[in-house]
Amino acid sequence: MALPDTFERIGIVLGTVLLGIIATSPLAGVMTDFGTGAVFVGTLVVAGVGGWLIATDRVRVPYTRAWRFAIVTMLGALALYALAGLNDTLDPQPVEGVALWLVAAALGALVAGYDRVLARLR
Repeated sequence: MALPDTFERIGIVLGTVLLGIIATSPLAGVMTDFGTGAVFVGTLVVAGVGGWLIATDRVRVPYTRAWRFAIVTMLGALALYALAGLNDTLDPQPVEGVALWLVAAALGALVAGYDRVLARLR
């Protein structure tokens, strides 16, 4: 059973790296022209390293919480960008983009940890 366990671990590492990229991809889009720039590449690399740290248990975050954080952060950031009109401009909006992404990340962290909060209330 060593080979199936190895493949499962590889899948978890790759999945968590992708989750980090999913969560930060809206931020990278408003920081620079999409697809160009060191900030865009740096954001994706930092997200990938963060995902790798989670997947290899160097940072203790359950996989389900990582999923909830990534999906809610991405959707929240995209919704906030649409409401603020950042998707309509051609120029990068780094200050507004980072501020709105931080709000979305806080919402993502809240949703990711809701089960822990409910357990403490019981």
